[in-house]
Amino acid sequence: MAALDLSNVENPGALRKAAAAADLIRAKLVAAKQERSQLLTKLEGVRAQLRKTKTDVETKTEVVVADVVEEQMKLREMKTILDAQLKKALTVGDTIEVTEAFETDSEPAVQLRAGEIGTVRRLDKGDGFVSVVFQTRDRYEWIGPEKLCKLQKKVPSVEADPENQMARRLSQLENRGKELASNLTTASVRAAKLNDMLETVRSGRR
Repeated sequence: MAALDLSNVENPGALRKAAAAADLIRAKLVAAKQERSQLLTKLEGVRAQLRKTKTDVETKTEVVVADVVEEQMKLREMKTILDAQLKKALTVGDTIEVTEAFETDSEPAVQLRAGEIGTVRRLDKGDGFVSVVFQTRDRYEWIGPEKLCKLQKKVPSVEADPENQMARRLSQLENRGKELASNLTTASVRAAKLNDMLETVRSGRR
């Protein structure tokens, strides 16, 4: 900066002070501009980091949502298959057990408890509903296809099945008959031997 010509100035000291103050203000302005520039640079860095973080979060969210949707679709497919298998397996007269509490689709609806036993009364092949008569209910209840997974078909045990009981009884009688036949054969053999011995004794007396 060029030196000031103070030869014609009445108060050169005051002028020098004013010039020095102006120089100080200019220096502060320059420093403030530099600091502002640095702050703007940092702010832009923060904004870039926020944009990157937002992008990463959105990408991960999309992946998670896609995974959840895929799992939900798989679960629905599995449920549909299981419901279809159960519906196909059920026939009129089957005994079923409630495995999980739920409300029936009758009007009015009834809350079924886990463990209740019923008998399949009717199968509606059109909409997949099943009519069941429960032992603890006064009327039959309609159950929709989406709730069939909460029913379990009870397979009669060997002891409870009348046909199996009869077959077991016949088998027992057959075995008993074979045992009696074997005993009879043994008795016949012994009788024949006794007869032979008796004839021998009689022959000796003669």
